[in-house]
Amino acid sequence: SLFTLYMESDGVDDENLSTEDWVRKAMRGGQTSLGWLLEKLDSLEAPLEIKQHLYDNAELTLRWELGKTKAARTLAKTPPRRIYYQKAPLKKAKVYLKDSLRKGSPPFSLLAQKAGTEIVNTLIRAQLPRHRELYPVLYANPEEVYTTSPGRGLEIFMLGMLPEYRMPLEANYSALLVKNGMPIGYGIAVLFFERCEIAINVFDTFRSGEAALIFEHFFRVFYHHFGARAFLMRRWQVGHENEEGLQSGSFWFYFKLGFRSLDPRISELAQDEWQKIQRDKTHRTDIKTLKKLARSDLVIDLRPKSETPFKELLVADIGMAVTSMIADRFPAGNRQALTVSKRAVMNALNIGDLKSWTVPERLQFERWSPLLASIPDLSDWRTAEKQNLVRLIRSKAGKREKSYVGLLQRHRRLLAALTDLASQNRA
Repeated sequence: SLFTLYMESDGVDDENLSTEDWVRKAMRGGQTSLGWLLEKLDSLEAPLEIKQHLYDNAELTLRWELGKTKAARTLAKTPPRRIYYQKAPLKKAKVYLKDSLRKGSPPFSLLAQKAGTEIVNTLIRAQLPRHRELYPVLYANPEEVYTTSPGRGLEIFMLGMLPEYRMPLEANYSALLVKNGMPIGYGIAVLFFERCEIAINVFDTFRSGEAALIFEHFFRVFYHHFGARAFLMRRWQVGHENEEGLQSGSFWFYFKLGFRSLDPRISELAQDEWQKIQRDKTHRTDIKTLKKLARSDLVIDLRPKSETPFKELLVADIGMAVTSMIADRFPAGNRQALTVSKRAVMNALNIGDLKSWTVPERLQFERWSPLLASIPDLSDWRTAEKQNLVRLIRSKAGKREKSYVGLLQRHRRLLAALTDLASQNRA
């Protein structure tokens, strides 16, 4: 009924007519039912989030005839810089990530928008036929696509996100992995201050090859070019509620690279199991043990040794602190919270007006206002700290989010304030 005129209601309510039959009658010639639905959703006078909610809850089953398109695996190639020919048996390189940093900063460059658009489309086409979908891929930014190469015909493309779809606090990057022009996998990197959640997934056809070499290069890029110092591997990636991760033995892949469990008990179990493997080369870790090993996130901590052991600042705790603040202070709810918070934060940061700000920058300021209003001593910050915070907010709406990553890492006062908010929420 959202898609019809009032006088169509009796036809919609006809119990002898199925929904599918009604849609077929409503479609124009040459239209598909999916095309009709998307057109109707697009014409609704409602926020995008509502349209997405309606579509997701329809839980439609789609069929995609790939045909002779680049979405078909055999036609998915992109033009390689240069074909690499393997002239000898492939030898797996032993990689230890901390040691690999001695190689220095890897080559890294920004693609032109046209080339970036092709990479975005290539990554989407590589994922969807394999029944995979990532939020940062669907909303990737063609104007922020970087390229780097470990050699041997391998290329890694890193994709930032469109400004309006970026995460509230984190910077989310996806990656396309290519060998001789053929997509062979994908990756993610989620940055927040010096923490970088990182992972790659090589498609099963191309496993047992150069995954360690690819991951090493991916790791070095985010260390040298994005300033990451604590690298996290989520437990799902190593097999928690992930049968593919268990069967592929991904825990040991990342363990050999240098990742260690955050849970001391699981770390001790891993060391015991590793000693068994070292003593007996035929020993294989059983699934029951792999499930235990996968109960904890893993980390490589490269921060200065003087700092305390790594403890993740959880964005969920920060988000819940904002929710609690709104519930405590604003009986009228979110609209009142936004209006009052914006005014309070403008006063605290000495912002006269937002006339010179772009529309995306104003949107980010609105999004950040309730969070910043939760910081009790914001007005007492030094002038430079306030100015850097304003630059940081505006950079979140910038053409490329990489500048935001750097500004966030350098704002130690904001880190301390957010850490306090998170700890109050946990208390």
